[in-house]
Amino acid sequence: MAVPRQDGSYTLQNIPALQLADIRGTWAIYPESDGVVWFGGSDGIVRYDPAVAKDYAVNFAALVRRVVVNGDSLIYGGAAINPCEGCEPSQGLALPYTHNTMRFEYAATSYDAPGRNQYQVFLEGFDESWSAWTEETMKDYTNLSGGDYRFRVRAKNIYDHFSSEGVYEFSILPPWYRTWWAYSGYAVVFGLLLLTADRVQRRRLLKRERKRARRREAELRLKNRLEISQMETGKLKELDQMKSRFFTNISHEFRTPLTLIMGQVESELAEPEKKKDSRRLQMALRNSRQLLRLINQLLDLSKLEAGSTKLEAVKANIVPLLKSLTYSYESLAHQKQVHLQFESEFNNIVLDFSPEKIEKIVNNLLSNGLKFTNANGKLNLQLTVTEKDKSNIKVQADRDLLITVKDTGIGIPKERLPKIFDRFYQVDYSQTREHEGTGIGLALAKELVELHGGEISVESTEGFGTTFVVRLPNVSEVGNREVETTAPDVEPVLESTSIVNRESETIAEASSPDKNIILIVEDNADLREYIRQTLSDFYYLLEAKDGEEGFVKAKEYIPDLIISDVMMPKIDGYEMVTKIRADELTSHIPIIMLTAKAAQEEKLKGLETGVDAYLLKPFRTKELQVRVRKLIELRQKLLKQQKAPLKITSSEVAVMPIDQQLLEKLKTIVEENMADENFQVEALCRKVGIGERQLYRKLKALLDCTPAFYVRQIRLDRAKQLLEKNAGTVSEITFRVGYTNTSAFARAFREAFGRSPSELLTKRVE
Repeated sequence: MAVPRQDGSYTLQNIPALQLADIRGTWAIYPESDGVVWFGGSDGIVRYDPAVAKDYAVNFAALVRRVVVNGDSLIYGGAAINPCEGCEPSQGLALPYTHNTMRFEYAATSYDAPGRNQYQVFLEGFDESWSAWTEETMKDYTNLSGGDYRFRVRAKNIYDHFSSEGVYEFSILPPWYRTWWAYSGYAVVFGLLLLTADRVQRRRLLKRERKRARRREAELRLKNRLEISQMETGKLKELDQMKSRFFTNISHEFRTPLTLIMGQVESELAEPEKKKDSRRLQMALRNSRQLLRLINQLLDLSKLEAGSTKLEAVKANIVPLLKSLTYSYESLAHQKQVHLQFESEFNNIVLDFSPEKIEKIVNNLLSNGLKFTNANGKLNLQLTVTEKDKSNIKVQADRDLLITVKDTGIGIPKERLPKIFDRFYQVDYSQTREHEGTGIGLALAKELVELHGGEISVESTEGFGTTFVVRLPNVSEVGNREVETTAPDVEPVLESTSIVNRESETIAEASSPDKNIILIVEDNADLREYIRQTLSDFYYLLEAKDGEEGFVKAKEYIPDLIISDVMMPKIDGYEMVTKIRADELTSHIPIIMLTAKAAQEEKLKGLETGVDAYLLKPFRTKELQVRVRKLIELRQKLLKQQKAPLKITSSEVAVMPIDQQLLEKLKTIVEENMADENFQVEALCRKVGIGERQLYRKLKALLDCTPAFYVRQIRLDRAKQLLEKNAGTVSEITFRVGYTNTSAFARAFREAFGRSPSELLTKRVE
């Protein structure tokens, strides 16, 4: 192309792929004979020579010209517009989620028939593959989701030559509700919803269980209590349950000492001519004091609740009182093998206090610590004063005395610590609790501490011990000078007992068949001793301090009768009876249940588990003796009613199904080993898995015979059957039933059936 210059000359420019449409004002065309054609216009003169060879494979590019968002926002305008400073033109922007409708405009640098150029596009992150070829020079995308995208375009010209790709990269930010912090919020909200749903479900289930419990309770109560029980909620219902447990336990606490007091007094009155037994009177006195203490606690708690209790404080040195109270437990601590210690940083600590009420507070804390501390444990009472300058004897009135009672006992579960000062609350209120109690001691101690203007706190770790801290205010004087103070006479709340354990000599005597054996299962040592005194002249006695030990001894010694309490440690009386009735060794033993629960449903519960008789505390000595004697006599009468030939056969004996199973098992084992002359009692015990003494006691109780007699009778009974059926000679049958000596067999047969084997065989032949 020749381009005119200002001086009238022309400059020749070689412009490949020049289009006539690019020349403005083309007004002249001149063809030459050799095929060259001249085009003239205002921009210049163009020479076209068809003889010049053309390259149709000239490389060209596909370009992204413009990117428009939401139809009106241009974010990229090709090389002319750079949307971000310092970045490549092909790099796009991070767009907000609302800018998710995009139009891409593109073109190709192939100018031979540009309108016939075709394009393919591919939006990575949205399209699955390249689009179909089309002459469209734009592509719209709508509702693009958040993410990274890469728009690619390629073209082909009319010569089917492909261009290089045009690329535009961009990203669309996710909406706020799909950001990482939104998902974190969702997780938190979802967790809260789950927690709320769990709480709602728990409350709903708890409400349902409470409603069921309330319905069951309402059926047992009088009709006029129905409206009150329906109005009870939350704390009121819990308080009612605590009171119910309290009255059940306080009934047990009252009835046991009453039984012991009445029994000992009756025994002394029944024998006026005999010299008084000091042990009985000491037991009666000890339990009288226990009753008095329980009654006083109830009265004190009632007065405190009514607000009628006055402090009646005196200003005095408190150290001698607390030291005396601590060492009053020394004998009992020594008996329980617990190390007792008193510590005070001062000999003289003066403050206003009521000696009587401080004695009740400290007695309660020390007795609890000693009660729940096992052998080789420690119990410590320590006095400290919270003061700035301990060398100054005259101290300020705002200084406090800390009385710390620390033990290494069983501890208190963490979840139950907040409730231990509640009235009627017991840490262990089950029938199998290890230690007796009423649940008012700590409540009373707290009330008395607060009456002094102080406070009481507790810390405990289950299995490691408990620490109580009593804070008393207004310490007026401390020091280490000796002060003459007479310590009051105090006696411990828990008194030691001098019960002699005769278990070893009783067990040794129990092997003798002269007397019946009775097992006493009772956690109260005084009550066990009282029952022993009542029955020891007539029976051999065994003792167990809880239901678990009672079941073990019942299996070991097979007693003729069991006397058991209901509320005991480890397993209660009902569970022990259930286990005894389910065991083939002990299922036949008569059982008398001692209980402080007089309700009819409690008696029905015991009878359903297999209890033979109930005695309600307090019971009379004569009543216990008669019940024991009559139950043993009844058992003996049932045995005597059985005829000698029949009592070996289990189906003919009035026994429980489990006893029938045992007898059938014994009979089957003996019959299977009938011909074995060496099969005796020892072998029978091995096969059935029972000790010789247990089998002896069991067969004596069921059939009134010894194991040796039982084996011999089974053999003789089989011999009689064989002789009656003429199943062989006397000698043959003798060996078939395990006898090796015909004379011994004939002698035993005559003793059992009144005639000799030959007589029975001869008669049968005739």
